Amino acid sequence: MENQVQDIERIVKEGIGKEVTVEGRHFLFGKCEEIRPYKPTWAGIQVSELSGLIDLIKSEYAELSLPKLFIEVATPKRVIAFTYVDNEYSRHYPYIAESDNKSYTFGRWQTYEDFIIALRSQFADTEARNSLIELITSVKNVDDNEVSDNGISQIASTRKGALVKTGEIKAIYKLTPYRTFMEVPQAPAEYLFRIRQSVNELSFALFAADGNAWEIEQKAIIKSHLQSCLADEIKSGKVIVIA
Repeated sequence: MENQVQDIERIVKEGIGKEVTVEGRHFLFGKCEEIRPYKPTWAGIQVSELSGLIDLIKSEYAELSLPKLFIEVATPKRVIAFTYVDNEYSRHYPYIAESDNKSYTFGRWQTYEDFIIALRSQFADTEARNSLIELITSVKNVDDNEVSDNGISQIASTRKGALVKTGEIKAIYKLTPYRTFMEVPQAPAEYLFRIRQSVNELSFALFAADGNAWEIEQKAIIKSHLQSCLADEIKSGKVIVIA
C-alpha cells in the first residue's frame, strides 16, 4: 500500500506514466487511459447482391470457429451481418449487402417521354403498368387534349378532328417498381397517378399512397429468402436472421 502511494506521488510530481494492473485490467496513469490487449478486428466486406452475402457466409464464416452470426434486414436495400457480443461487449460487422439498384423517384413531374421510359425500365411488366402506359399514350397522341381535376379524380377530354372522347382517369394504380435486390420478388404498392397540364404539353407523376407499407412486406420477402438459402447454417445454430 505504501509503495502504491509513493508511486502515485511520483506520478503527480514528475508526470511520469506508470502501468498499473487492477483486477486483470491494465491502466497507464499519467495519460488516464486503459491499456487494452491486442484484439484482431474483422475487415468488413460490402457486396451489392444477396447472393454475394450468402456465398461469403457459406464458404467462409460457417467454416470458422467464430461467434454466432446475426443477419439483420435493416431496410429493403440494406442487409447487415454482425457477430454476437464478445466479453468486452463489442461486435464485429463482417458483411454488408447494399443494393445499388437505382429506383424510381416518386413525386416528381416528368415529360411524356421520360415517364414512358421510366415505366418501361423501372417497373415490373404487370397488367397495371401496361394499362397505365396505354392510357397516357392515348392521351398524348391526340391533336388536342384537356384535363380537368376535382381533387379526387381527373377527367381527360381528347379531340382528334371531329371526334371527342371523354373519360375518367383511374387515380390509384398498384405497381411494382424495381427498388431492392433483384434476386427476390419486388413488393407491389399503390400509387396516385396525376396528370398536369401546362401551356405546351402534359406532364405526369406518381405519388406514394401506401404509407410505405411496402417496406414491411419487402423486408419479410428478403428475410424469407435468406432463411431458405441459409437453412443449414440456421439449423446448426450458426446463423440467425432477423428483420
